[in-house]
Parts: sequence; C-alpha cells; structure tokens
Amino acid sequence: MKEYPPRVQVDEKGRAIGPIEYAYAHQKERSGERERHMVINGFIFEDASEENLLVQSRGGKEISGGQGKLDISFGGHFHWVNGKAESMKDVAKQRVQEELFYKKPLPDLEFILIEEFLKQTREFDKEYVCFLKTHYPGPFFMNPSQMTGASFQKIDFILEEIRKNPEDYTRAIRLELPRYIEMRG
Repeated sequence: MKEYPPRVQVDEKGRAIGPIEYAYAHQKERSGERERHMVINGFIFEDASEENLLVQSRGGKEISGGQGKLDISFGGHFHWVNGKAESMKDVAKQRVQEELFYKKPLPDLEFILIEEFLKQTREFDKEYVCFLKTHYPGPFFMNPSQMTGASFQKIDFILEEIRKNPEDYTRAIRLELPRYIEMRG
C-alpha cells in the first residue's frame, strides 16, 4: 500500500487537533468510525465573469477513486508538517501545482476563500472542507498520473449534465457547484 504523509485531524469547527494517519481518515477496508480531517477543494474560473469553470477528468495511476469522472478544478488533503497543519494558501498552491502545472512554474494566483463547512457525504468519510476559488484562463499542464484531461465548461451546461447524468461526476462537484451557485445568487 502507498505511504501517505499524516493528514490533519480537526474538530467540528475546523480547528487542528493533530496528525492523523491516512487509514483513519479514508481507508474503506478499515472498519469503524473515520476521523474528521481537513481538505481543500477549489474552483478555477476562466475569468471574473465566472461563467466557465475548469473541470477535470479524474484518471491516472495515482487516483484511487472516481476514475473517469468529472471533478472540481483541484482538491486534496492538508498535511501535518513540522508539528502543525499546513496553511490554506500553501495547500492550494501545492495541489494546483501538482495537478494543473505539472513540471511547470506556478503562476501567481490569488486564492479566495468561499467558505468552510463540514461534509459527510458517506458514512465513512468525514471532511472539513476549505472551499476556494481563483481565476486563470490557462494554459494548464495536467499531471497524467492524476487526470486524463481538463477543460473549461459553461456553468449552466455542467449543472444540466449533473442533473441528467450524476454518475458521470464526483460527489465533490455534485455538492459544491450547486452550493456555490446558490451562495453567489
């Protein structure tokens, strides 16, 4: 089994408690209660109009779930490093670098916090989500071990496709895109 760095266990308000091993956060084979842990999810819009959202197609050898499904622009876990949780900005930069600027310099992106919330879409998966957005028109340099593609799509089109074919999309985008649209008004 692949070794993962410690994740960040949090309380119901998102306050870091300490490090937690990957198996206690996610591993489906482990029986019993999973521990709440902190993740980052984000949207990259093509521009400030926020009409077009970057959607990635999950795939590659490093992806353990959601193979072939369409997903949010970027996402991942906070790690426990040097006795503390990584900062939100550092995690956002790392995930975007790893997923969308593979072996290329990361542009100067402004990450804007949309909201933080508890998410438990499955019995065994408890997450505290830091939900961010940024604007960048591309180009992108996708990591082939994590995704098979990414493209900007119109928000209305994505919402309609999620309604018609929810099985083609990850839980994250099915939950967070409508939530964001409702908040945006």
